[in-house]
Amino acid sequence: MTSPRRRKPQLSHEDRALWREMTASVTPLEAKPSFSDKLGALPTAPEGPTAPVIEEAANAAGPEKSSPRISRPKAQLPPLRYPQAPAPPRYLKHGEAQGIDKRKLKRMQRGQLDLQARLDLHGFTQSQAQGAVIEFLERCQVQGKRNVIIVTGKGLAKEGGGILRSRLPDWLNMSPNRERVLSYDYSQPKDGGTGALYVVLRKARSPAPSTQRRFGKLK
Repeated sequence: MTSPRRRKPQLSHEDRALWREMTASVTPLEAKPSFSDKLGALPTAPEGPTAPVIEEAANAAGPEKSSPRISRPKAQLPPLRYPQAPAPPRYLKHGEAQGIDKRKLKRMQRGQLDLQARLDLHGFTQSQAQGAVIEFLERCQVQGKRNVIIVTGKGLAKEGGGILRSRLPDWLNMSPNRERVLSYDYSQPKDGGTGALYVVLRKARSPAPSTQRRFGKLK
């Protein structure tokens, strides 16, 4: 069984009269606006594109990223130039000269130069003679001797005039002899004729002054 509904208590006539008397002098309060009413009261944004500042910022940053990159021409370096090796000295023949004047050449050919050293190759083999020529010319240049004579002998006619006689011009044109020789030619009969060669040497380069000479004796 369901419980009987309770009835609301009924006000008496005296209570109603008292309520009306009390509320007659009361002024009702204004109703507070609801949350939806507050949102509707806010000012609305004007119609048109929104956030123009953001668009300007995007436009300002856009061209820098999207514009093509300008490539600057690279500086072209000059081609490398390697020092060229000096040309080898030309082959000297009998009576030719390089680095001396014609007057001295004529004096050499006439046997008028004072001979300062002599090398006689009689009895030498080819290898011995070639080594002796190198040592002789080096020693003479170091000692400052420039007018020398090298004797080979004329050799036998059936042997073509002697192997040392025919080979000596080639040896004089080989390094290091060629860097020392300025000229050569057959000697006069009094000095051996075609069995000997006058040789004019280049002046030796003076060595650089030593530290002791430039700055005095070191202590």
